[in-house]
Amino acid sequence: ENPSPYSSQWNFFIQRQLEDDLTLDIGYVGSASRKQIGYSPINTALTPGPGDLQPRRLLTSFGDLDGGSNQYSGEYNALQAKLSKRFSQGLQFNFNYTYQKSLDNQSSLAESNKTQDPFNRRSDWSRSSWDINHVVVFSYVYELPFGRGRQFGGSWNRAVDAIAGGWSVEGITRFDSGPPIMVFTNQDIANTGRKTQRVNAISDPNENAPNTADEFFNTSAFVRPEPFTFGNASPFITNADNIVSFDVALQKRFVIHEQHAFELRGEFFNIGNTVSFSDPQGNFNNNAFGRVS
Repeated sequence: ENPSPYSSQWNFFIQRQLEDDLTLDIGYVGSASRKQIGYSPINTALTPGPGDLQPRRLLTSFGDLDGGSNQYSGEYNALQAKLSKRFSQGLQFNFNYTYQKSLDNQSSLAESNKTQDPFNRRSDWSRSSWDINHVVVFSYVYELPFGRGRQFGGSWNRAVDAIAGGWSVEGITRFDSGPPIMVFTNQDIANTGRKTQRVNAISDPNENAPNTADEFFNTSAFVRPEPFTFGNASPFITNADNIVSFDVALQKRFVIHEQHAFELRGEFFNIGNTVSFSDPQGNFNNNAFGRVS
């Protein structure tokens, strides 16, 4: 009989008004889930070893079987900070920063590739597959101080104001640290019936990482495990490339009447054409291991 799953959430925030139109929020957000349902192999060999694995299966008359059970857990902890300026003097912005960490032994209902040894769930406890540690978002609206009703150019005639006045710029800038990558082998080195196993990590693959398309993380940090053993590398031990984007909009407002106006707007997504590499190859046995293809 499966136990009932449950989860808990908590948070604590402090807000400080720095100026009449400027506030700072800093807080901690946490959550935990226990006894969550997940699916994984249930009839692999009980222990690694040589020879025929069938006598070492839990159900010796059957081959590979998958099953669901309420035995998965997860934890989330985050520092969140927000600096907000209400619209005044032509400027409004929000700056948000999140430093977060998510851990679990299965991140989604059928994420069985994270399971190396179904009889040792503790070895799968690691970063979640969606664990992005740093997230920065800056959004803003700024009315350029030129034109009628603004700081400069209040005495401009209609022709000059129609060209040089009434402009504003707004945008969203975002930075995300890279999503996690699992390094694995598709060979049953432990001889348990699992075709997805992890390799051995002999050093930190993030130290001295080239971060190039040919070798994104330090591939020399990994070696093949000894026969009939599981790999010691943690799931999702390294990251893919960071994501950086600058989205900008430039607009001009033409006043036709006191209650009517016409707006000309141009929007530019990823205006700097910033490159973010796709995920590098995490299969240790692939010739493109560590390469962004």
